[in-house]
Amino acid sequence: MLATFAGEAAGHGSYAATYGLALLERLAPGPQVAIVGRKGAEPLRTAAVAAWRPGKLVHSYSAGEKAPYPAGPHDAALAYVCGRSSCAPPTADPAHLASLIQSWDR
Repeated sequence: MLATFAGEAAGHGSYAATYGLALLERLAPGPQVAIVGRKGAEPLRTAAVAAWRPGKLVHSYSAGEKAPYPAGPHDAALAYVCGRSSCAPPTADPAHLASLIQSWDR
C-alpha cells in the first residue's frame, strides 16, 4: 500500500507522513477489550469507553452470551485487554483498565 503512494508522497512534503500513519493504523489495529461477568461490569465498561486509544474496540459480554474469557468468581466482572501479539492479565480495577488500554502492546 505504501509503495502505491511512494512516488507522489515526495511532492507533499511533511504532509506525506499521513500516508505512513494510515498504513500503521491499518497494519497495527488498536486494542480489543473484553468485559466478562455481570457484578461490577458498569465501572469497567465506563472506564474502557472513556480511555482514549485509536482503533480501540470494547465488547461487553452479557449473561448467556459465550465469552472468549472466563468471568471472575461468582460472576464478578473482569476486563481483558489484548493487542497485536498478547493479552494483559485480567483486571477488575477501572483505573488499571484505563492504563492498560492506553499502554498495552504499543
